[in-house]
Amino acid sequence: MRKVPLVRAAHLNVYLGVLRDIGAPVWKYLQNAGLPATTEETPDLYLSVPRVLECVSASSGAGGAMELGFIAAQGMSIDAFRPEFQRALLGAPGCLSRLQAIFRFARLEDGALTCGILSEGASVRLVCDLAGFPGSFALGYSDWLQLQAMVSVVRS
Repeated sequence: MRKVPLVRAAHLNVYLGVLRDIGAPVWKYLQNAGLPATTEETPDLYLSVPRVLECVSASSGAGGAMELGFIAAQGMSIDAFRPEFQRALLGAPGCLSRLQAIFRFARLEDGALTCGILSEGASVRLVCDLAGFPGSFALGYSDWLQLQAMVSVVRS
């Protein structure tokens, strides 16, 4: 039996906040995807990644992947992470150690997320992907949050 990857509701809530701000029927998207209506009050609740992607993707009429994903990523903050993740991230002395903290805790935040650093000569490449969803249009939403997180860590 294949395990269903889980993600903390806090990460869905980033999108829901944007959708609420533009007046989109958030409850309808949650209901159609089979997600609880209380995700904003329960950020530590674990939800099915496929259902979360379905919910966010269904809202594309209210804003496409580029717009919704970009705006949601701009509103993302470290507060969305678990406290132990925040402490590890903020306590890390440099960029590389902060990235390593993200990679250590990422699977606790999102069970489908895989991250790593690839050396390429004098440079490095940061790799983040949602495993198990090849070719899914909904990955465009997730990519923005991943990109924003990595850029924020490198800038810090």
